[in-house]
Amino acid sequence: MGIWNYQSILPADDWVDESTKVEAALAIGEFELIQRARAHPPEGSGEIEVDCEECGGSTVYPDSLDGTTQVCLHCGAYVDVGDLPWEDDFGEASE
Repeated sequence: MGIWNYQSILPADDWVDESTKVEAALAIGEFELIQRARAHPPEGSGEIEVDCEECGGSTVYPDSLDGTTQVCLHCGAYVDVGDLPWEDDFGEASE
């Protein structure tokens, strides 16, 4: 088996080889289950309305995306959907 990197799940410096293939397969499987659940929320699921801080545009996301960061459909900026699991407030980004 060759060495490969699945960057959407593992950090760019984590490579998978024979010694880590089982752990990687489990991580990929868990990721795919979460993605499927988010792509097909159960009927009657709620929605979360998000106002973009960059452009002011409003977008509605399914509540299955609560706690994630998505892309604003109006301007492409990143928006936080619902409550993110951060315990600390990191303040404003420095320029």
